[in-house]
Amino acid sequence: MSANRLLFGDRSPALAEFELRLQSSLQPVDPDPKFVYTLREKLVTPDAVILERQSGALSLLIIAVGLFSGVLLLMISRRLYNMLRK
Repeated sequence: MSANRLLFGDRSPALAEFELRLQSSLQPVDPDPKFVYTLREKLVTPDAVILERQSGALSLLIIAVGLFSGVLLLMISRRLYNMLRK
């Protein structure tokens, strides 16, 4: 059995050759353990998310102003329509 088949199984010869070229041209990297630990902590530990609650009074005020504006616009448009109609 060839070395390629032992290393790469039943993969295509082109892929096995490409992997061998990569393996021979790339140098193994030994990362800093502190960096690896910090990165692992950042990836595993979820960030704290704090949601601010909107006050009920502000929501009520926005709805009231919207309704008041709508009613006012309706009254003005009816008056204008009646004035132009006469």
